Amino acid sequence: MNLLDIIKKAGKEERAIGHFNVGSFDMFPAIARAASGAPVVIGVSEGERAHLGLGHAKDMARSFGFFLNADHTRTVEGAREAARAGCDMIVFDAADKPFPENVRLTREAVIAAKRARRGVVMEGELGYIGGSSSVFDAFPQGVVIREEDMPTPDMAARFVKETGVDLLAPAVGNVHGMIRPSAGGGSSSGGNPALSIRRIKELRAAIRVPLVLHGGSGIPDEGLRAAVQAGISMVHVSTELRLVWRTALQRALAAHSAEISPAKFMPEVLSALEELVARKMKLFGYD
Repeated sequence: MNLLDIIKKAGKEERAIGHFNVGSFDMFPAIARAASGAPVVIGVSEGERAHLGLGHAKDMARSFGFFLNADHTRTVEGAREAARAGCDMIVFDAADKPFPENVRLTREAVIAAKRARRGVVMEGELGYIGGSSSVFDAFPQGVVIREEDMPTPDMAARFVKETGVDLLAPAVGNVHGMIRPSAGGGSSSGGNPALSIRRIKELRAAIRVPLVLHGGSGIPDEGLRAAVQAGISMVHVSTELRLVWRTALQRALAAHSAEISPAKFMPEVLSALEELVARKMKLFGYD
């Protein structure tokens, strides 16, 4: 089965494919152990691609049996290059643009990428949810968190039809990054806002392509599971991975302050990462 078929199958089974962004190569084996053979997409944003090297990231993904996504690609030429490099999917991100411009740019990116590589899966974004995988003290300016500002079913249907995307990532109360509780988001996870499960159901009924949830970090477990049951077929997790990786690394370095061999302290870091991914995969329906 190709990636798009796998995503569609997961949605029919009320499961979601786990999408995990990586910033270092040591994350690959930890994610593989946690996934236990379940389908996984590895995401590399433009910054992560520059750091790791897209070719190296593709080789690592292939060696572990992962699909590779060129996450948050912001130019048409970038989408074309990612397709030529062999990425399995590309997220084109023009969500910060007005609707007509988002449609135009996304359509151009879809055409360019599919001409460059047959079968590449193209995803578009609708509704701005921020652009950084960080921990914030306040909501990023301009993010869509109120239901009345979220994309409507009619808008989503028009976007999918006019752009030709294979997947749609809408704003449904999700935010890139994690919001500290002091920001007053109103979910049981602290500062992140609650998802609109009702809007997810409405969008799922209005369009035929699978729905993707970005900003999966900081959402409480019950919210993620409800989103998957309502029609989300893939969930992106990035900020929590970064936070767990750094926190575990700082703790391991403090516990082994005289040690200079990564082989002595990195297993503790990767164990923490593996535990997080395993918990997410269970929420997504893969025990």
